[in-house]
Amino acid sequence: MSAREIENVHEDAPKRDVPRTATVSDEPGRAAKPEESEKPTASAPGYYDQIGGAPTIRAAVDAFYERVLKDPDLASYFTATNMPRLKRHQVQLLTTALGGPDEYQGRDLAVAHRGRGITGQHYAKVAEHLAATLRDLGAPAEVVTAVSVTLDSLREQIVEPGAEPAGQPRAEAPQAASGTSGQEAP
Repeated sequence: MSAREIENVHEDAPKRDVPRTATVSDEPGRAAKPEESEKPTASAPGYYDQIGGAPTIRAAVDAFYERVLKDPDLASYFTATNMPRLKRHQVQLLTTALGGPDEYQGRDLAVAHRGRGITGQHYAKVAEHLAATLRDLGAPAEVVTAVSVTLDSLREQIVEPGAEPAGQPRAEAPQAASGTSGQEAP
């Protein structure tokens, strides 16, 4: 994967004089450190600490996967998945996205999700489960929005081209206000 910016296009987010953009590095599966920009993203410094750091991230990931695995539309994506490994990677990825230590050691997102048949509708449901989990844990709306926008920017790497049912419109990731072994899933 070539380096590219993951930008938050949410214009109502507060402006700060801090790094605003997370990038995905040229090294597969590794998120790069934030760079300077005028648009806030989930990696804006302070979000990781603001929500409580590692203990909150771990709790969020556990609660998130409880929701996802109970969703009959999504559970089948995880039947052959090494859940402890997936959760560890999700904790690392979310930690990095929220401006915490960059320790993500998972595969490149496009590679990890290739061939899984993930539709835009299912990706949007996963994004809503994560947003709802963060809201339930008391994350501020700006954090939930930043995570949702970041997820939307990753959509093209995860949704399988041609997996959309005929005639189905593209499903968008929610915003804060809206209510085989080892394989990564949506």
